[in-house]
Amino acid sequence: MNVAEIVKEYLETLDFIDVVNIDYMENTPGAWGLYTTSESVYKEYITGNTEYLTNLTLYYHTEAVSDIERINNISVLSQVVHSLNQWDNFIKITCSNPVLFSVPVSLNDGYTYQIQIQIIHI
Repeated sequence: MNVAEIVKEYLETLDFIDVVNIDYMENTPGAWGLYTTSESVYKEYITGNTEYLTNLTLYYHTEAVSDIERINNISVLSQVVHSLNQWDNFIKITCSNPVLFSVPVSLNDGYTYQIQIQIIHI
């Protein structure tokens, strides 16, 4: 199982996330998509052990027309960031920058937010 699959399974245990798609996202409110943006060697030890750095981006597509919807969206994103930062499944995980990623041409198309995730693992 790769890092994205492990993170996907964890995210789907959270009460407010139903399904997280890997490497694609549906264009419907409440959709989540997890994308691996890079993976590289982080450290190599004399003993032969290697640590890797994986960068992921988590996207959340939702409605955000009113102030209340936007406040609720930020609350959901903050809960995800907090949950991931508390998770101890890897050597280190850093989750940050929950930001508005795209604004639609039509308000009916929904808004997309993103969260950046860095994971150091064996």
